[in-house]
Amino acid sequence: GRGKGHCMEIRRLEKQRSDLVQLLVVLVMLFLGLILVLAWRRSDGWEIPALALLSLGTCLYVVARERRLARRHRELVEEVIRRESEVSRLGTQLEKSRTGASELESRLKELTGLYRAIRTVNAVVDSSQTFDVVLRAALELAEGDCGSILLLDETGKSLVVATCQGLGDDVRPNDRRSLDEGIAGWVVRNEEPLLLHGDLQEQENVPGLIERQTELAVSMCVPLHLRGKIKGVLCLGATPASGREPFDDYDLRHVALFAQHAAVAIENAHLHERLDRHGLLAVVD
Repeated sequence: GRGKGHCMEIRRLEKQRSDLVQLLVVLVMLFLGLILVLAWRRSDGWEIPALALLSLGTCLYVVARERRLARRHRELVEEVIRRESEVSRLGTQLEKSRTGASELESRLKELTGLYRAIRTVNAVVDSSQTFDVVLRAALELAEGDCGSILLLDETGKSLVVATCQGLGDDVRPNDRRSLDEGIAGWVVRNEEPLLLHGDLQEQENVPGLIERQTELAVSMCVPLHLRGKIKGVLCLGATPASGREPFDDYDLRHVALFAQHAAVAIENAHLHERLDRHGLLAVVD
């Protein structure tokens, strides 16, 4: 409202300055005309000097008035510029605040998803369903549409597929993978998570990749650690049909945090199976 008022005042001052200039021109022409008429009729008297002084005084008044208007015009222009700069600064701060609020809301949503995934895994009663529940919860958390869980066998020299989803004939339960091949093998050997984009066959930092029929737009693989030892890997991916944006480092850290809880759930399932296999579960119950 104040900015609009300043603009209106600037336009009003510009009109006043224009009117003053026009008035000055008219008065000067009028006085000059009178002076010429009087000078033609007589050569003495006080009228001509008086008119000359009056013309000079009028011109000085108009000039002084115009200078005051020009100064006021300049002040208003500077005020408008200053207020526009202030408005721009406040607009930038508001946009940053909105962006920060949006990011905070996004992070809160992701943390809520993490909590929901962990709660889902912890709520499993039937140990035989643990692997499937863990994988589904991880896919929901990462917004992926395919993945697998691979565990080290008793020898620790190969990986066994515990469960999988959305990978077709590329990966099937109970399939075995050497530690020298594939993304899962690389993660176990290096004991660190891996984030991949684009064509997996072109990943030069991961040798021994197996050719797959399922095309993945993005994928990541995180180790399942328990008490300082690696027990297996959790692999998640998204096909081009999913429309999923590329995974980023935050997604990777998010899933790695979930994998810590998943490893505990998987170990508990193994313990439950061993007790059941040896007929000790009824005693424990």
